[in-house]
Amino acid sequence: MLPKKSTAILVVHGIGEQDPFSTLDCFVRNLYPVLKKDHPGEIKIIHKAENREGWIDNYIGIKSAEDESAVLDVYEYYWAYLPQRQVNFVEILDWLIKTTNGARKFYEENNRLIEEYEKDVRDEVFSSSSIKKRWYLKHLSWFVKLMAILRIPKVPYVDGIIKALLGKGEKIFVDFVGDVVVYSSTSQKDKTFEIRKKILDGAFNQLKIILECGKYENIIAAGHSLGSVIAYDAINKINNEMLFNEKLRLCAGKLKGFVTFGSPLDKIAFFFRDHTQDEEYIRRQLLANYHNFKNKDLNLKNDSVRINTPYKAYLEHVKWINFWNIKDPVSGKLDFYRVDENIDIPLYNKWGVCHIEFWERPEMYQKIVEEYFN
Repeated sequence: MLPKKSTAILVVHGIGEQDPFSTLDCFVRNLYPVLKKDHPGEIKIIHKAENREGWIDNYIGIKSAEDESAVLDVYEYYWAYLPQRQVNFVEILDWLIKTTNGARKFYEENNRLIEEYEKDVRDEVFSSSSIKKRWYLKHLSWFVKLMAILRIPKVPYVDGIIKALLGKGEKIFVDFVGDVVVYSSTSQKDKTFEIRKKILDGAFNQLKIILECGKYENIIAAGHSLGSVIAYDAINKINNEMLFNEKLRLCAGKLKGFVTFGSPLDKIAFFFRDHTQDEEYIRRQLLANYHNFKNKDLNLKNDSVRINTPYKAYLEHVKWINFWNIKDPVSGKLDFYRVDENIDIPLYNKWGVCHIEFWERPEMYQKIVEEYFN
């Protein structure tokens, strides 16, 4: 079933060596059978292109042969080329040690987070194992300790030893985890901060163009894996920009949906959110006000002094659906955000490998059609 109103979907890919148009191919190729199943006539797939201030935006249109007014356009935001090989293996190890130790400390000091935001969660398990929900804090311990030993400056030739042990796995590790390292560089002091800024600015600008172009009544942002984090940040930036941009603010109602699949947003919030000290009540509230799109407070502080904020929740109406599966170590039920639906979608590949299977699940596309195309 095609949407009754002119609709655009912006899809953001996840980590890895992605190629241009791969995201369009995968998303449209799996959406098309779902649309065709409930559509009485022929559906055409059309290659479209527009000039966007010096660059050509290629995207896909899906139309009914009988009703030309039923318009669905699918765009991709391609960012994989920006973080490629910007950090090396040893830098990733240093980052892993730092972030894991920091997350462990934060978790131990803030057990109230689980009580407040995961009241309906018991000891979730993977198949018949006893690995619990927070396995990535418990079971990374031995790995982090080993890496810390290897990173002692007195150990000679550590880079060569690691590369020899891992072989081709070193390149795969850097290409995939390196994307996370680059995009988690939220401090301006980090060497990859400018690359992260380019990635986010690109997503923000593309979503802004679609909102302001006047062609669509219904707009949906969708992101897989790390792409869901980029899409979230872009929507949050759009929300903040609306404070100063009346034209954009008038478009707020067009953004109807946000779809995340295989999303690590809870883990990103837990590991990489900028946490504050107890006494930093002004900084804590500044951060919460600025990152305000459907966000919950990770600090749970009852500050006696409350500061006023100019930021408003212009996009609170956006319906957010998150698809996850317990076999996927990257994704999860999103507890630290105001998600409308967390859907545990069936995946059939092995633990870990199933992370890319979301793209192929017809149940996900059927839900998108039912929720956003009526």
